[in-house]
Amino acid sequence: MKRILGKHWYLMILLPFLVFACVEDGETGPQGEDGIGLQGDQGEQGDQGDQGVQGDQGDQGDQGDTGTANVIYSDWITFESNLWSQPISYINVNRRRYRISAADLTENILNTGIIMVYIRNAGPKQAYPLPLTRAINISTNQVMAFDAAIGFMMINLYNLDNTDDPGVPSESWDYRYVFIPGGTPASASRIANIDLLDFEEVKLEYNIPD
Repeated sequence: MKRILGKHWYLMILLPFLVFACVEDGETGPQGEDGIGLQGDQGEQGDQGDQGVQGDQGDQGDQGDTGTANVIYSDWITFESNLWSQPISYINVNRRRYRISAADLTENILNTGIIMVYIRNAGPKQAYPLPLTRAINISTNQVMAFDAAIGFMMINLYNLDNTDDPGVPSESWDYRYVFIPGGTPASASRIANIDLLDFEEVKLEYNIPD
């Protein structure tokens, strides 16, 4: 034993250093993956909030003008010869009469609205408002006018000099009526700006088809 130590005495000196080197830390290893935990349950929905206070009601708008939908008009209708009355004397005037039924002619329109009747000849097709004074079916001047009542109108034809039978217009003459309801300041203001004697202007203003 003494001989062995004598021969390997240097091992006794190096042994502590070898042990120390063995216990030094090694290199840092790679970082591990993050852990994945379970998601928690969803929380309960909160209570609904109180309803807000209702706002104030807005002001009422102004009433609109009388529109196209309120205007009543007929088509162009031919005077039928056989529907004229026989010559009669009415209020000391020799005349013939022609009845036109108009269910839309109400008491309200009679009292507050505008009633227009226009006639035209098949030739130039110029529309004339009634009452009209001109030669209609004879060379002498004649008068065509109308009276209105609830539900109908009566066309009157007579000679301007009140002589003889005025005769019956040819069936080349047509008539058309237009009723414009009234009763409101707006409708009155609108009508005041229209030349009711000019059918073309009335037609354009109220979108009346030909």
